Amino acid sequence: PFQSQAQERKRSSNSLEKYGVTTLISTNCVLHKCDWNQTDDTLIVATGENINAFVINKDGKLIGKYKHPDKCYGCQWKIGDPRLFVTGCYDGKVRIFDSGETYNTCLLELMGHTDRTFNVTFSGLRTNYIASSSDDFTVRVWSIQRINHSEAKRGDFTGSCQCVLKGHNDKVRALKWCSELPFILFSGSWDSTIRVWNVDTDECLNVLKGHQADVYQIISHPGRPFRFVSCSRDTTLRVW
Repeated sequence: PFQSQAQERKRSSNSLEKYGVTTLISTNCVLHKCDWNQTDDTLIVATGENINAFVINKDGKLIGKYKHPDKCYGCQWKIGDPRLFVTGCYDGKVRIFDSGETYNTCLLELMGHTDRTFNVTFSGLRTNYIASSSDDFTVRVWSIQRINHSEAKRGDFTGSCQCVLKGHNDKVRALKWCSELPFILFSGSWDSTIRVWNVDTDECLNVLKGHQADVYQIISHPGRPFRFVSCSRDTTLRVW
């Protein structure tokens, strides 16, 4: 069966090439997240139901595998940095890696979630802030800082939890920072709701109801930051 699956993947890949579609890499696992580095557009990071985060270049060459103790789900490059990325893991921890370092080099572990961490995202306005969503029904906001930094050495990291956002009644999946106000964060949950948070005061500003199932992603309009779209397992897209 493994040979037939490999042959099928090869046939599928060949059939897509005529449309300009290229299979960069086959990891032999389900992949949940990927992110293209906005500073160095040659690098892509991907994570899924595997203990490794994969960093590849746009030609499909494997740059590095970054090992976790369990499956790692979420990933994102640090905005404005060509090498740093964050991951969320089944063990509940949020980790910072440097793609320029040797394999398996974790720079920082952030501990606090009591269940699987599914999604992680850096703020675009406060670029040292990270939000993470978890199966423990919470969202955590973290702040990381570089220490002992010099021109010759990128330095180590320290981090702390800035707030724990409680209110969802089920696992939290979607996360989206507001692109205009640095303290506003949106989250979506298996409880079918979207919550609007002020991370500076730990306050839930609004609960948006309408979906009938899990909310998995939230995206905002590029020119109107309070106009956004959510997608759900209820088969709908909703505009807010």
